[in-house]
Amino acid sequence: MRNFLRKNWFGIATIAVSAAVLSLAVYNTGGTALIKAAAALGKGWLAAAFGLALVYWALETLTLNILTRTKAPGYRYRYSFRSGMIGLLYSALTPFATGGQPMQIYDMSRTGISAGDAGSVITVKSIIYQAALIVFGVVTFFAGNRFFSGKIERLNPLVVWGFFSNMIFILCVVLVCVRPGVTKAAARVVIAALSKARLIKDEEAASARVAKEIAVFHGSVPAFRDRPLTVVIAVLTTFAELFVYYSIPYCVYRSFDLRAAALWDMVSANALIALISAFFPLPGGSGAAEGSFYLFFGLFFPAELILFATLIWRAATYYSCIAAGMLVSFTGGKTPR
Repeated sequence: MRNFLRKNWFGIATIAVSAAVLSLAVYNTGGTALIKAAAALGKGWLAAAFGLALVYWALETLTLNILTRTKAPGYRYRYSFRSGMIGLLYSALTPFATGGQPMQIYDMSRTGISAGDAGSVITVKSIIYQAALIVFGVVTFFAGNRFFSGKIERLNPLVVWGFFSNMIFILCVVLVCVRPGVTKAAARVVIAALSKARLIKDEEAASARVAKEIAVFHGSVPAFRDRPLTVVIAVLTTFAELFVYYSIPYCVYRSFDLRAAALWDMVSANALIALISAFFPLPGGSGAAEGSFYLFFGLFFPAELILFATLIWRAATYYSCIAAGMLVSFTGGKTPR
C-alpha cells in the first residue's frame, strides 16, 4: 500500500484536490438545501446509477476476455475482470490515462499470457474503444445538434478537438501495429531511460527480451483479421458498455425526481463529454470532466442542484472505480500460470 501511494502520489493528490474543490462548491450552494436534497434523493434511481457502473465494469472486462480468448481459449473471466479493473484504476490515476494499458499487460502476463500477445489484445481493444467513442460522439452530436445548438457556447470547436485528439491516438496506435521499426525505436528509448535510472540491470538482455515480445506482438495483431466475428462481438459489447456508462447521468437526474429530460438527450450529452475530455492531461480528466458535466447537464438540472449532481455522477463513474480497482488490485492475489 505504501509503495502504491508513493508511485501514484500525483494522481491521488489531483483526485483529492478536485474532489475537495467540488465538495466545497456543493456545500457553498447552501448547507440546509443540500441536506434536504440529499434526504429527498430517490434511493432506487441512485442505486441504479451505481448498478450501471457495475454493469459498465462487467462489459469492459467481457470485451477484454473475448479478445484474450483468441490467444488463450478457455481464459477465465475472473482473470480478465482483475486485469480490467486494474487497468481502469491506473487509467484513472495517470495523466492522459496512460497507465492502464501497461498495467493490464503486466497483470495478464502473470496468468501465462506472453507480453506480446497481451500487448496485441490491449492494442486491438484500445482501437475498438476509441473508434466506438468517436462514432458514438459524432453520431450523437449530429443527431442532437438541433437540441444543443445555440445552448452550448463554442460547441463545434470542442467537438472538433475531441474528434481529432481521439483520431490522432488511433493513428499512433495503428502506426505502432504496422511499423515494427517504430515500436523497436520507442522500446530502445524506454529501455535506455530505465537503464540510466538503474531500474534495469542488464540493458542488452532486456533489449533482447523486448525484441522477442515485439516480434510476438506484430505476429499477433494481424491474427485478429482471421477472426472477424470475434472483433464484431467485441465492437458490440463496447457500444453496449458506452451506452450503459452514458446512461448513468439519467439515473442521477431521476433520483432528484426530475422527469422533463429524455434519456437519449442525456446519453448524447455524456457522449460529447467523453469525446471532448478523453485526453485531458490531468488524471481522470479532473477539471475537464466536472466542467463539461456542469456545462452540458446544466441544460437539464436546476442551477441549485447541478453541482450536487456532478458530485454524485463522479462518485458513481470515477471514485467508485478507483475504490473497486484498489480493492481488486490489493486482494486479487497471485494467479497461477
